[in-house]
Amino acid sequence: QQQHNNMVKSVKIGGEERPVKFGFSALMNFCDLAGYKLNDLGRLGEDMTLGDAVKLIWCGLKDGARAEKKEFSTSVEDVADFLDDDIGALNDVLAVFAESFTKGEK
Repeated sequence: QQQHNNMVKSVKIGGEERPVKFGFSALMNFCDLAGYKLNDLGRLGEDMTLGDAVKLIWCGLKDGARAEKKEFSTSVEDVADFLDDDIGALNDVLAVFAESFTKGEK
C-alpha cells in the first residue's frame, strides 16, 4: 500500500490500484447509505452485514477518488463484483478502514 495525501491509501481491487479514503466524508456517505447513526460507528466492524461491508468499501473508494480528483463511476454492485474476483480485497480495504481509526489511539 502506498501513501498518497493524508489518509488516502492505495488498494488493489477490481484488477487495479485504487485510492481509498475513510474520512468524515466517507463515513457521512456510509451512514446515509446504510442507515447507521454516529454512535453506531464505534462497533462498525463487529456485526456488519455483507451488504454493509460492500457499502463501506464503496464509500471508501468513492472518497479516495474524490480526494485524488479522479473520476468515479463505480456502483455498489461493481464493488460486489470486484469481491467475486478477489475476496481478499475485502480484508485489504477493511484493514485501511481500521487503520484510519486507530491512528490516534497509539
